[in-house]
Amino acid sequence: MNFRPKKRWTCCLSCLLFFSGYSYSQQLVGRILNEDNQSIAYASVGIKSKKAGIVADSSGKFKLTLPEFVKDNDSVIISSIGFQSLRMTVKTAAAQSEFILKPISKDLPEVSLNSFLHTVTVGSSSQDFTFYRGWFERKTGGEIGKIVSIPHKKYKLDKIFFKADNSCDTCWVRLHIRKMNGDDPGDELLTDNIIAPFSKLNYSDYPAFDLSEYNVVLTEKRIFIGFEVLNCTNVESKISSLSFIGTETGDYLYKSYANSPWEKGLYYNIDISMFLKF
Repeated sequence: MNFRPKKRWTCCLSCLLFFSGYSYSQQLVGRILNEDNQSIAYASVGIKSKKAGIVADSSGKFKLTLPEFVKDNDSVIISSIGFQSLRMTVKTAAAQSEFILKPISKDLPEVSLNSFLHTVTVGSSSQDFTFYRGWFERKTGGEIGKIVSIPHKKYKLDKIFFKADNSCDTCWVRLHIRKMNGDDPGDELLTDNIIAPFSKLNYSDYPAFDLSEYNVVLTEKRIFIGFEVLNCTNVESKISSLSFIGTETGDYLYKSYANSPWEKGLYYNIDISMFLKF
């Protein structure tokens, strides 16, 4: 008589531990630094091929609560433009508090060896019809953009224009320029972390990233231009967003997190044009 209740209690306790193990969500907490022990602002932390991630703050600190579908042997990828990506398992990352990124060695620019005498604008042309792509700032490393074909063997990017509707006071946006890996965006071509603030915008504005001081010389025929909204401020509302504008039929590409799969948006892409020298 006394044995049965004890056995039943042990069974219930075992079941409780079993199910709590599956519902438990651990956190990755730490700071991202360079080899000189200096903070790397706005680095991305994500789980490879899964929709989970976050962007570190201006001091390199982050706290990522992992969803239940992330396992201990999944890969954590910590990355920032201009640095080599750091990869490790979730289990290893959970035991660390500091993460050191090594810089990518920069080749000397060949601008002095090239005489870019001609200029041209490549990309979207203005149309009457507009289509808005709302892009909420969630600090996950999400990125949105489109593929642009370049009709020159070697060229220097000078400015990248886009269209957006922004009712926020200020949005900080990071520029990405990527190689194409088949039909998907691949490795980053930029070696500098280019972030710019954009205040209130409407359809008639032409905001731009000025690349003239960065010497971005490329030879790729097809590149992906992407935008990552890092932060938006809005005094009047807690919900801040920036909407990209499209006027031409076609596809745009996006990913919700830094290391999640790329997805395709249909019908109308977003307007991007480039002023370049060749």
